[in-house]
Amino acid sequence: KDLGKDLGAWWRGERPVAPSKPRIMDEKAKAEAFRMWDRYMGLPDGKLRNEQFYRLMEIVDRVKRSGGRLVLVDMPLPRWHRARSPYFRDYEQRKQRFIKQALAAENVTYLNYIDAVTDREYRDSGHVNEAGAVKFSRMLGRSLDEHLTQQHAEHFQEASCPTCGACGESD
Repeated sequence: KDLGKDLGAWWRGERPVAPSKPRIMDEKAKAEAFRMWDRYMGLPDGKLRNEQFYRLMEIVDRVKRSGGRLVLVDMPLPRWHRARSPYFRDYEQRKQRFIKQALAAENVTYLNYIDAVTDREYRDSGHVNEAGAVKFSRMLGRSLDEHLTQQHAEHFQEASCPTCGACGESD
């Protein structure tokens, strides 16, 4: 399938990209998913590479230096995956230090959506189906709207808002 065509059709409302019916993965499919994750992650001991955490901090630093804002989002992941994946356990233990370090920068926000959708709202071991995508997108959109509205109000009070003409600045 041509993903570009599928996404274009989805945006036009012609048909969903992901299956619209809930799909519960059976044990055989879950086992295959974990084998795939082992191949993808490349480390058989259930440990994540340090590189991804260090690259995250490079991004935080780059955004901070540029004066931009960064929103870190922990994406949804099925409960069964979280419970059985050694990579998820390692991630949960190690991310705390890096999230804390990232949040030390004033321009960084962290949103945890690991539990945002139910296991019935996934089409595989890590991708939400249409119902899950709609649910998660709405939740994330509301959070971003609240966050940006709050930041905008704070900038407006300081008369230094870069996004509105009301405070003397323009887009």
